[in-house]
Amino acid sequence: MKKNIYLRLWQDALGGIHKNNPKDYKWMAFIFISMGNALNILSILALLNALFKTPILLFSHFDISLFTNKSLDSLSKFFLEFMLLPITINFLYVNKNKQSLQIETVISSSGIIFASYMIISIIMLVVSMLIAYVKLLE
Repeated sequence: MKKNIYLRLWQDALGGIHKNNPKDYKWMAFIFISMGNALNILSILALLNALFKTPILLFSHFDISLFTNKSLDSLSKFFLEFMLLPITINFLYVNKNKQSLQIETVISSSGIIFASYMIISIIMLVVSMLIAYVKLLE
């Protein structure tokens, strides 16, 4: 039976995180996968901006200030721009596949696929930022 790649990623994340943190492994896997998805969205938008001069930030064109604290305001804008969509999609995905994501079915996972996904997401972000920087210098 052929497994969905994203389901395999979720199972590997749950199994790998459960070994080190059996108490909060579900929420940790949810947040880390959502953060990896947000990094991928940021990488794609940075490449689109560098190659085709598209706007990278949705809220950068609007002068919206949610908080008076600058760092809290930036964090909230990052959450709204990049984290809200992956969190929503992952929440719907987890609710749809509750039976497949039970820890009894994934306890043998080592977390290698999940770690590879996160490392590739970070490398993609760094490469896209380097490309954007080189394009900026031209």
